[in-house]
Amino acid sequence: MDQVTLLTQDIEDSFSAKKVEAVFVDLTAAYDAAWHCGLTCKLLRLLPDRHMVRMIMEMAGNRSFTLTTGNGKRSRL
Repeated sequence: MDQVTLLTQDIEDSFSAKKVEAVFVDLTAAYDAAWHCGLTCKLLRLLPDRHMVRMIMEMAGNRSFTLTTGNGKRSRL
């Protein structure tokens, strides 16, 4: 989770300094490239609740994204 925090902070700092106007992050590639069994094992070591780990893995596997712009336009699912 530290990497997510660092990425978020870098993005916020760049917006504050007016260095960037947009950020695009391909989340599907990061999860799709992960070894799911290994990820599950690591979560089981970190989180004592097996039900929570199962819920996290189900949410990560059954995901979809849409983008909504400021003027209300939406991307495809």
